[in-house]
Amino acid sequence: MPRGLRVSPATEINVPGSGGMLMLRHPRWTDYEEWVDIRRRDADYLRPWEPDWADGHLSRASYKTRMTVFKKLVATDKAYPFHIVRSDTG
Repeated sequence: MPRGLRVSPATEINVPGSGGMLMLRHPRWTDYEEWVDIRRRDADYLRPWEPDWADGHLSRASYKTRMTVFKKLVATDKAYPFHIVRSDTG
């Protein structure tokens, strides 16, 4: 992140991508259902690129914990997690 740029949970960044505009935005609580569906569907593809998933990785409680950690990271200016979504679907 460029020095001096403040990022908040409301930050959205639109960028061009193949097939249209993409938006980088902070994860939201309401993303859980779609996020877990994508993770389940793409688990075989993701496996070689990610650490082993713990039991309960896809649970709602685990997602809530992840969101809490993300919020603290942003608040302390340590990390800026983003989801990449198509601009036309949000």
